Amino acid sequence: MSLKYLNRFLVEGPCIALCTDHKKLVAECRRLKVPEHEIPPFLGREGAHATTHFLRSPNGQMVAIVTIKLLRRHSREQDYAMLVHEAVHIFRHFCVEIQEEHPSDEFEAYSIQGISQRLMLALAEQRR
Repeated sequence: MSLKYLNRFLVEGPCIALCTDHKKLVAECRRLKVPEHEIPPFLGREGAHATTHFLRSPNGQMVAIVTIKLLRRHSREQDYAMLVHEAVHIFRHFCVEIQEEHPSDEFEAYSIQGISQRLMLALAEQRR
């Protein structure tokens, strides 16, 4: 089963997916034609519990894949907090992409809310 991409909700925004399994990340990178030596590690760095990988689709579309390590010792709220953290990275990366140096407070807040909500819904769906 391949990764399920969430709806795009920012103007010309990135495709965003949530991934909780290393094998699915590798499979998606291969589908996106990422060279084998450039496939990122699941969590990016040692000790991380969540990471966002920014890639490009073959047609040049920005892709953000959020990887999260689900641990039994983490509460649902801790997992959601990590997703909000990653949503901020996605928003900031998007602003760089569109050369938006001073986003309004409302644009930032609604964008992070929307990204976070979609990631949380994707996580809840995967837990079912």
